[in-house]
Amino acid sequence: MKTKLLIIIGIAILIPFAGIGVLSVISPESIPVQKEPRLFGDPTHPKISYEGEPSSRTLLPYTENYNVPFDYEGRIDYDLLVKKLLPPLFQEKLKNMGVDVEIPHMVLLRGFQIAMYQESSYQCGYVIDDKQVYWLEGRLDKSKIYDVEVFTENPMPCKPNQGSCWCTAQTLAAEQLLDFEKTSLTPIEETIVVNYIHDYLKDNTNLNFYKYQVGKYHMDYGDDDVISFCGMFGEKNHNEFFSGSVNKVTNENDFGMDRRLSPLCIIPEDAKWNSFD
Repeated sequence: MKTKLLIIIGIAILIPFAGIGVLSVISPESIPVQKEPRLFGDPTHPKISYEGEPSSRTLLPYTENYNVPFDYEGRIDYDLLVKKLLPPLFQEKLKNMGVDVEIPHMVLLRGFQIAMYQESSYQCGYVIDDKQVYWLEGRLDKSKIYDVEVFTENPMPCKPNQGSCWCTAQTLAAEQLLDFEKTSLTPIEETIVVNYIHDYLKDNTNLNFYKYQVGKYHMDYGDDDVISFCGMFGEKNHNEFFSGSVNKVTNENDFGMDRRLSPLCIIPEDAKWNSFD
């Protein structure tokens, strides 16, 4: 009776530690290895590391020859990742259209995004082949790519007082091509522009003591009533350039400061210096 009781007690004591006992005698080679999932990765790449500070993490693989770093907070940089993934897809689509272009010639821009981290990125852009502009679009949402498209016409051309990814792409493409007749504002157009700038900035104490010149900004908005202008302030150390538009009919105007003088801007060498006096 005592022998049976001791056996039962012994079994009861060993049961909680049975797992430890079993694991301690199993050979490591006999335990199956659980492979970590890889995002856009080649199986031959080192696995993605999720440990340590962002600076110590390994790079994120996506093809055999290239990789993408994490962002400064240690998260996947989807804006950079999508710029690596889309060009080969655009290149394939263009080849199907009979267009042979090199990936380095493609220009991609990040589209509108809210001011917080997202596991997605939208890109628009363009590539030029023999003066023909092909417009590119695609988006990455986590591990899936959507809406990879190539257009022969800009889906959303520039409009006055409206900014967009497509308008930025159109501007850069126009600056690259420089395919326009370098004309200046007519005297009447110049008067309209100067009057608008004077009325718009006369109470701006940061700018209304500078003299300025105006010129013609060669952006086709598809509206003959719109005058596109550009110019520069004198004796400023930074952000001395500007551009905008005036609608002669609707008075829907816009004005903005620029960091550089666009090659689309033509200011005559003998342009008048205007003041707010």
